[in-house]
Amino acid sequence: MYKKQKGTTLVKYGTDYYIINSLKESEAFKVNESSARIFDLCDGKRNDTEIIEIVLTHYRGGEITEADIEEFLVRLVELGLVAS
Repeated sequence: MYKKQKGTTLVKYGTDYYIINSLKESEAFKVNESSARIFDLCDGKRNDTEIIEIVLTHYRGGEITEADIEEFLVRLVELGLVAS
């Protein structure tokens, strides 16, 4: 299960998305729409397989792959934005 860490939020400003970590001196990461969707799905109720399925279904025919999603989930954990 992937869950956002305490103090992390997703903010949309205009057409841009940012993941904000208020616990680390207001650290902010600009992400694209699909990355924002992946982060948003990290609600503590879904595992990687479920997140991948939802994102691939939503972006059907797009350029995002299962490997892209897995890589982004790993990166979120490495950055301390999400716990697995």
